[in-house]
Amino acid sequence: MSDRHRRNIGMHTDAATMERRILAALERGECLTSGLGYAAFEGYDFRNPQGAALAIGPTLRRLSQAGKIRPSPSGFGWVKGSA
Repeated sequence: MSDRHRRNIGMHTDAATMERRILAALERGECLTSGLGYAAFEGYDFRNPQGAALAIGPTLRRLSQAGKIRPSPSGFGWVKGSA
């Protein structure tokens, strides 16, 4: 396997840690999905911002359904929800 495919081998971030990091990032204000991905997967190496955004999608959906986050009024990114 080439080195480019070994970037994040052996790394693991559990769901509770991801959620905590996402909510902490949103304390500072509106954030794009890719920015939340980079915050949630601290120390990981993503080739493109889209990879970070795709990796965090299921967690964002779960947080949104729980009312903890919501789409930003600008239509770009996320903000903390009312819960």
